[in-house]
Amino acid sequence: MTDAAELRLAELLASKLCHDLVGPVGAVNNGMELLAEDDLLMGDEAVKLASSSAQQAGTVLQFYRLAYGASGGGVTDYGMVRDLAEKMLRHQKSELAWPEKLPAMLPAALPKLILNLCQLAAESLPRGGGVTLAIAEGAEGTGLVVTARGTDARLRPESEVGLDEHVEVEDLSPRNVHAYFTRRLIQVAGGALRVDRETPEEIRLSTVIAS
Repeated sequence: MTDAAELRLAELLASKLCHDLVGPVGAVNNGMELLAEDDLLMGDEAVKLASSSAQQAGTVLQFYRLAYGASGGGVTDYGMVRDLAEKMLRHQKSELAWPEKLPAMLPAALPKLILNLCQLAAESLPRGGGVTLAIAEGAEGTGLVVTARGTDARLRPESEVGLDEHVEVEDLSPRNVHAYFTRRLIQVAGGALRVDRETPEEIRLSTVIAS
């Protein structure tokens, strides 16, 4: 990537993060304003609103810190990865099915790929649903499959733009930069992203990366 393209990508990722934080942070402020009105009838509701919204904002920050940030490259605690993915998907009305057992040797790039692919899968479920993660070792490397199941499951048009190998940097936006970033992460890890529609309510995202 050129310097201009890298700068553009950083700007768009920052814009997406801020966009995803506006809602929960705004809700925290609303809750605090209700508390300031000293209305005892509204007090409990205000506390619940502020508390749940603060937790959501914290989840978004932690999720993107690992999914987008440099710190995500050194993560070895897959329990934390699972917890973050579950919390993030729950806010999007989706449930995560995690593998019962992980392979003994896993690529360093895998945690970031899991988080980004799970997010891409959740974005493909406009009405919520289930996201299933599968990981297996093979002769060619580690296979990662993330399946999204739910009513009207489909890649968003913006995601399709970001996943297009011929997309121009000028065509990227905060709405498609996540798909673009995910595709580039996979490429850097030595893999390629495959998207399959198994049924009208199922989208499968898969790749194989070197162990």
